[in-house]
Amino acid sequence: HASQEAVFINSQGRCLLANPEGARMFGYPNADALKGIFGTDVIAEESHEIVRERMLNDVQGSYEVVAQRADGSTFPAQISARSMTFRGEPVRCTVVRDISAPKDAERERHELQQQLHQARKMEALGRLAGGVAHDFNNILCAIMGNASIALTDLSHTDPMRELVLEIDKAARQAAG
Repeated sequence: HASQEAVFINSQGRCLLANPEGARMFGYPNADALKGIFGTDVIAEESHEIVRERMLNDVQGSYEVVAQRADGSTFPAQISARSMTFRGEPVRCTVVRDISAPKDAERERHELQQQLHQARKMEALGRLAGGVAHDFNNILCAIMGNASIALTDLSHTDPMRELVLEIDKAARQAAG
């Protein structure tokens, strides 16, 4: 009764006993309300097959399922089941743990890792763009410097002067 996990004692797939946490976890008014229900009644349809298989084959150990509350809402759960004798009868003791919090934390960690990966890609792209801009600026400085030197050597009447002025103007616009 003191367990923080749902504990069920089942015989032939039906609940004989449940603890108060089982009632709370699955949304039943009390533990007696769980008596007589089939084990799959608290399991979402998508997990019925794995539960049936493990019950029929008397598989011991833990596995994950999607559990279902009385109101139809679902949550991820870990089931640990073991066969044993209870009051002289063979039964299956099943412990159910709600693993919503660890699953949520895992999902959040994955999302944060994705965001970090994206931020690192953006940082690398920013460094690359900065390097390209720096190299481009160096080329423009060379073009503007050579245009400036050419302009000092050309007379105001030289037909090449207009072309060199256009080169200098284009380089300055690109630098801007």
